[in-house]
Amino acid sequence: MNKSSIKLSFKKCIIRSISVLPILILTLILFSCNEEESANDIKWNGVTITVPADFNDTTRTFTIRRSSDLAWVAAMTNNNPEYDGFDGYTIILATDLDLGGVYDGSNWESSGAKWIPIGTSKNHRYFKGIFDGKGHAIRNLYVNSERLRELGLFGYSAGVIKNLTIKSGCVTYPDSVGTRYAGGVCGYATGSIDSVTNKCTLELKDARIYAGGICGYSLYTISNSENYGNVYTRCLYNSSSTFENRTDMGRVFSGGICGYSGGNINLCKNHAEVIISEVIFAYAGGICGYSQGSVRDCEQDGNITVRMYSHSSYAGGICGYALTLTDCVNRGTIQAESEAETHMGDLNGNNNL
Repeated sequence: MNKSSIKLSFKKCIIRSISVLPILILTLILFSCNEEESANDIKWNGVTITVPADFNDTTRTFTIRRSSDLAWVAAMTNNNPEYDGFDGYTIILATDLDLGGVYDGSNWESSGAKWIPIGTSKNHRYFKGIFDGKGHAIRNLYVNSERLRELGLFGYSAGVIKNLTIKSGCVTYPDSVGTRYAGGVCGYATGSIDSVTNKCTLELKDARIYAGGICGYSLYTISNSENYGNVYTRCLYNSSSTFENRTDMGRVFSGGICGYSGGNINLCKNHAEVIISEVIFAYAGGICGYSQGSVRDCEQDGNITVRMYSHSSYAGGICGYALTLTDCVNRGTIQAESEAETHMGDLNGNNNL
């Protein structure tokens, strides 16, 4: 082959490459657009549920790519015993989700989508799987239900919840008389919660409340987690005579991380307000309202406020009442406005510790 033929062949190669290049670029653009559409999830409408595309009973690992996929997990956990709360499954969040709650700048509107929490004590339909958020965020979580006892993204979890952020939202419910367990991430947990962040606000009114930025009532371990969501609780009745012979009512357990803990809380931080109003018995803490387990290596800089009418309250920078505190730091303020005795402490309201 002579030099001229080599040049000609080289020119042909260049021309072919150039002609293919626009097609390649267009293909890449289309692929990129499809990926972007998947990553920026359409706001959930509060109704639609879809089976995750890679759901497989054999592998028992599947991914959540749409809010409607997560709604399917909630529906199957709460209503279909065949899945047994996804016991033995690993569920992976593949992208950020928008659960469709609507905030008008001052209030969460009832016109927005209302989330039904995953797992419930009704008929023992607990979530039992592993939910790995992979560092993704869920925004516009709006929970407002008068018929459920456990409220949050998860209602009742006996499984594992980890690597997740609740970026915005509100957990609340209509006025009622009963017992509620509420948290930004989970209402009631007998399983572990690790490496989660909550920026969802809690606004709760009832006769007996367990409320925490991360979890309302925990019997296992909460670790490496952080709360930025204010926790506001109020008892619907402020007269002790209302609860004559009902010592179980008129009590609020409220904390930046957890309302009541029977397990361990490790390496957690709270940056939000914890306010309890118009209550008979109160336990308020920057990390936990009432702890019967251990609280270790925790920090908090939120303000703690208790407004009481009768009986007694416990308020502490870390815990309202705790049995074991180790290497914890409080930088927030503690304020009590009470007609009755209030036990206060920079770290622990139970000063006998």
